[in-house]
Amino acid sequence: MHSSALTGLVVAFACVASACTPSSNTGRQPAVGGDSAPEAPREPGSASEPVVESEPPPEVAPEPPLIAQTPSRPRVAQPILVPRSAGPYRVRLVDASHRDLPIFAHGGRTYVMGTVGERYSIVISNPTEQRVEAVISVDGLDAMDGQAANFVTKRGYILDANNDLTVDGFRTSMDEVATFRFSSVADSYAGRLGQARDVGVIGVAFFKERSLPEEWPPVAADKHYREPARRAAARPSFHAPPAPVAPPSTPPASTAPAATPKDIARGGGASGAQPSPEERRGLGTEFGEARESHIGGTSFDRASASVPAQVVSVRYNDRAGLVAIGIAIPPVYVDADLHLRETADPFRQNRFAQAPPPRY
Repeated sequence: MHSSALTGLVVAFACVASACTPSSNTGRQPAVGGDSAPEAPREPGSASEPVVESEPPPEVAPEPPLIAQTPSRPRVAQPILVPRSAGPYRVRLVDASHRDLPIFAHGGRTYVMGTVGERYSIVISNPTEQRVEAVISVDGLDAMDGQAANFVTKRGYILDANNDLTVDGFRTSMDEVATFRFSSVADSYAGRLGQARDVGVIGVAFFKERSLPEEWPPVAADKHYREPARRAAARPSFHAPPAPVAPPSTPPASTAPAATPKDIARGGGASGAQPSPEERRGLGTEFGEARESHIGGTSFDRASASVPAQVVSVRYNDRAGLVAIGIAIPPVYVDADLHLRETADPFRQNRFAQAPPPRY
């Protein structure tokens, strides 16, 4: 019994040893999805050393590729952008040579710079395929009759399709106008008439034409034919503006308190009163010299009698007035180097002989 029990223990130990020790001909399992390389032969004496599997290094997210920085381009002076009015019709101010006056955009408005004594004209453009009527206001006065501007009750100039019109002044007759010239507020036409509240702005109201039926009989076809009331009312009427009054005498010194910034913001002086033209700075438009400008009458029936298709406004002032509201205008100065360049003489040494200095 003792020998049989010992034999059983030896057999059990041999079975355990065979189950725990890997056989020498057992290879490593290949990785999933890849080919396995044959295992390199081990060095003698290394079978008793434990095999240590090295862990793969932690995965590091690849750095994003560097974006190539484009070289900076040289700065180019950008043109002055002027907001376009909501409509096809255009208004420009030109000088005596028909060149556009300096124009600026500021705060959503269009400003033009002028100079006292400079003559200017208003150029109106109609790029559409339909006739249009243009009612013009200068300093709050109608350019046709010199009265308070009102595009509902006043009539204007008729522009043909795809055509321009140049208005040189306040109309005094069918053949003449009083030239538009920049002036002080006191010498402006509106200032001399006592209506200087709206000095400094020019406006044009455009009205489209109503389509008339082709079978509308002409007036001369039948002596008993009565012209429709709306067509008769569409006939423009021209009135000579009143003669400019003499400039008012110098008003006596006022004892009223000085205007506060709040009063000025409301458009008036102290206690809401408007300042006199003599106290106002900036430009106005005077009733200038007579200039030939021939026109004729025609019929025009508005598509809407009281609602214009488009209203364009242009404000104007001198350099100091535009700078005061924040418009950046380069200063006018004399460049010393430019002066030297302009006075250069190609043969400065080739002059006539000069007398020598006297001897003392």
